[in-house]
Amino acid sequence: MVIVTATATLLAFRLAMALAFALVMIAAFSYLSFRLLPRKAEGVSVEPRRIAAFKLEKSRITLRLRIVGKSWLNLRILSVRMPQGVDCEIEFVDNQTSRVLARPRYAGRFSGFGVEIELSDPLGIFAETEEINVAEFAVEAFPLALLAPARRLMLPAITMGELPAGRRGTGQEVYSVEAYQPAMDTRDILWKRVAQMPDESLVAKAGESNVLKELKVGLIEVADRGAERPRWMDEVTESVAQLGKSLLEIGIQVVVLKPTSQGRLKTSAVDIGSLTRSVMEMWKGDPGTKGLEAVLGESDIIIAGTKEFDILALSKVIGSKPTLLIADGGPVRKSGGRTVVKSGPESIDKLLMLVFA
Repeated sequence: MVIVTATATLLAFRLAMALAFALVMIAAFSYLSFRLLPRKAEGVSVEPRRIAAFKLEKSRITLRLRIVGKSWLNLRILSVRMPQGVDCEIEFVDNQTSRVLARPRYAGRFSGFGVEIELSDPLGIFAETEEINVAEFAVEAFPLALLAPARRLMLPAITMGELPAGRRGTGQEVYSVEAYQPAMDTRDILWKRVAQMPDESLVAKAGESNVLKELKVGLIEVADRGAERPRWMDEVTESVAQLGKSLLEIGIQVVVLKPTSQGRLKTSAVDIGSLTRSVMEMWKGDPGTKGLEAVLGESDIIIAGTKEFDILALSKVIGSKPTLLIADGGPVRKSGGRTVVKSGPESIDKLLMLVFA
């Protein structure tokens, strides 16, 4: 009986040792394979690659992992890091597929995002994480100013003739108005305008008025704003959209000029559709100073942050041209009566009145 018991114990011990050795060998093989084989993920497929929506509007994208030469590994999406200014909610469909609900908090253009994934061996014993950067992705968040009614710009009627510039309709004329002189043709007397005059003076049209056909807006961005850039970009985008709608309403085309690290960027708008594209395209170039002098020289209006005012010493240019300053932590300095510090939609009205004064 003792011999049988001893033999059974010995066999059980040997079986346990053999099983333990086999498990160690399997784990060792799994570990060595996990460490030694190529480990680079091919990337993440994204559908769609571009989101175009209004600020605060939610959009859905789908992410799928693509891995080269290691299908035997277990893969899992852990998290998604959207650009600053874009919130997201993640729904995990399976280990390699996720749906992301993206919601931009600010207007502007945001590009790229990161995906954190987990790689583990088939046994699930060893695991590590890595991050994949998806550069070919963009969120274009349109400003809410595009949805609001255009704020009508009240230009001085004495310079605009019978009809304000830009009003739709047939037979529109735009001309300057002057006091009637004996040498003028009596057919040019504006009798309707005369009837509204407080005195008995006569006024007549004297040719085309000097109304702008296009207005150039110089957008200056060179300061490093870090985490505050999305908020500043939002303020600028809303401002350009409001300004553009007001100008298009009176028949004036809008051109946006911007110095970047690659050179001068130019985009123009002749209607609401092209204005929508322009306020996104103006953010495609990286901030920089190439083309700065040309932009400052060509622009009719300057838009900059208070940090640019301090860094670039733009006081001479800002003092000589209508300028909109977006407060962003830099000192707000007085630079004459042609500078408006944005405080609300009425600031754009004040800025445009400086242009037509």
